[in-house]
Amino acid sequence: MASHDALHPAKAVVRALAGEVLRQSQEIAARWPSGVPDLVAAETRLTAGVTALEGEPLLGGSALLHATRALGAAAEAAEPGVGQTMLGIAGHLETLDEVSLDELALLAIGGVWEAVLPLASTLALDEYALVTVVDYAARPTLVAAAGRLLQLRSSFDRVTSHCPICGSPPLLAELSGKDGARSLRCARCGTRWGYPRLTCVWCGEQDANALRAVHGEKDAGVRQADCCNTCRGYLKAIAVLDPLDYVSLLTTDLETAGLDLVAVDRGYTRGSAQSRCDRC
Repeated sequence: MASHDALHPAKAVVRALAGEVLRQSQEIAARWPSGVPDLVAAETRLTAGVTALEGEPLLGGSALLHATRALGAAAEAAEPGVGQTMLGIAGHLETLDEVSLDELALLAIGGVWEAVLPLASTLALDEYALVTVVDYAARPTLVAAAGRLLQLRSSFDRVTSHCPICGSPPLLAELSGKDGARSLRCARCGTRWGYPRLTCVWCGEQDANALRAVHGEKDAGVRQADCCNTCRGYLKAIAVLDPLDYVSLLTTDLETAGLDLVAVDRGYTRGSAQSRCDRC
């Protein structure tokens, strides 16, 4: 397990970024007029098996750039080096023309990271750093949109391994109630949706002989990595009394990094080839 001291700087950054995402999302939701996002269109998409926000015009390049700067400033207050790196990336993005920025914003909302990667080479930036910054910059809009679609989310009952609102793979699962009912959580928009307990999230395997849980002593059903021997994927599962708020969702993922290390050491991979982005 990683030590508390080793995690502290990273946790401070994640907490600062998550808090800034929430702050910005509240401002965005307050600015949006009624009907944004389009609830009827979102429901139609879900009924057709498409994610609710697919193609919804929610974020422009200038707003993406503004979010990047604000997030960089928030990170800088928690950990100067990380914040300065983020602000440096924002500086590089400022060199893009309006059309390129708008295209980047569209890709960021959709999580189409493979199309973002070439930009890293163009701007002489690290691919991981660019995707991470742009990902976080899109999250305030996604969180705001998911909040507007709360009623729609509560009535959603189709089994899906990816977020029904934004299409992202789950960050982790929450186990709740006496029977340990499983809900998946999206790190991008914060959405929570149900998923069968004894089914692999990544490949749909239901054979109990192929499914196993990796956990510490006395942590079974509390904090564990649900692993699949069919696809060799895993997803962490955390017992909760109530759904984690957005900040706790991201910091809990960091605090349980030891589970990731154990699962990977045993040959499992977080997520699968289905996932849009293994950096999220």
